[in-house]
Amino acid sequence: MCIRDRYTTAAVYPDDGILRGTGTIVTLPEDPMHQRTLDGRPALAAAFDRGGWGSGTGPGSLMGSIALMRQTLHDARWYEAARTTAAANGLEPPARQDDLAALVPVMHGTQHLMVDVRDHKEAMRAGALANECDIELVVLGEGDEFRDLSGIQSLACPVIVQVDYPEAPRLASIDQAIRVPLRTLQSWEQSPTNLRRLRDHGIFTCVTTTGLDNPADVRSALRQAIHAGLTADEALAAVTVHPAELLDIDHQAGRIAPGMLANLVICDGELFDEDTTIDETWVGGWRDDHKREPLVTLKGKGQMHIGSAQAEATIDTSAKKLSVTLDDGTALKTKKVDITGHRVQASMDGRILDETGWLRISGVIRDDELLGRAVRADGSTMPCLLYTSDAADEGLGVDLGGRR
Repeated sequence: MCIRDRYTTAAVYPDDGILRGTGTIVTLPEDPMHQRTLDGRPALAAAFDRGGWGSGTGPGSLMGSIALMRQTLHDARWYEAARTTAAANGLEPPARQDDLAALVPVMHGTQHLMVDVRDHKEAMRAGALANECDIELVVLGEGDEFRDLSGIQSLACPVIVQVDYPEAPRLASIDQAIRVPLRTLQSWEQSPTNLRRLRDHGIFTCVTTTGLDNPADVRSALRQAIHAGLTADEALAAVTVHPAELLDIDHQAGRIAPGMLANLVICDGELFDEDTTIDETWVGGWRDDHKREPLVTLKGKGQMHIGSAQAEATIDTSAKKLSVTLDDGTALKTKKVDITGHRVQASMDGRILDETGWLRISGVIRDDELLGRAVRADGSTMPCLLYTSDAADEGLGVDLGGRR
């Protein structure tokens, strides 16, 4: 579910080998402390990787890779049947094989097998294997599915689409133009139409940033797809609603509705317009401002209170500096000081509480005060107040540290 130069939620998979293993679904807030793992149905990743001659890393041919994957899947089915039969008849079970046991959900159809293919022809081979083994397939495509739309449609499976379009061919001279193959020209011209054509054929599609040098380029890539006939709503669904449905987390993410995770994007225009600026995002209710210049200024010396602890503090939001000194003159280390909008976040030496490790401070600036909370290493919190005036302390204000 893409927002600006990153996703609010990601399905992360191993990227090496033939049968690579199951992924996991995580949220991606700016602060890793707020990251969480979501319960869903991540696929088991696979690919027809070839080790090459003398590499010792696996089959050296496409045929060998497919054969190895087919045999392993059939072995997993046999392993599960043998275990079930042994348990039902009081027989000795087969030797423990954790690698085959990990494939059992795929063989039962409760987990997808996501095959990373190199082209549309490999996608058809993956479909034939999935049909033979009676498994649920997801194709992680290469972006050339438009070359065989009827074949891709016959797979009757979701397609995760790459939007890493080919660069324009170099045609600076007649000689260069003559040497450019027709297939290269077709790929350059037709690749942005791929998503629209897949959708026109009723194929369930999602978009991935795989292949892009910078994940932020996904917006410009989808903008090209929109210019090639994809609607803006379909482009948005390809990075929000559809991935959530595929991962079986559509009851938690992918839409704005009561009870859903607060994954939001706030912008000053239509998301895919070229001149639209994204001001802030929210990941699970935690805000990430993209306007990096402070909207307010707080500068000077004062007092910091964390729970019942107290220390002298100096803050300068313009310079993004925070220093804290204990009553005995000990200077406490601070790091990762970030001033965004009216919010301040920083990590600080836990010795202010007579603890080892770091505290995470998060709060908002109001007049001459920073009100918020401190989070210990164990996740527990306590109110935090930093003020720069000489006024008497009238009580601790508590902010939800990123929520409104």
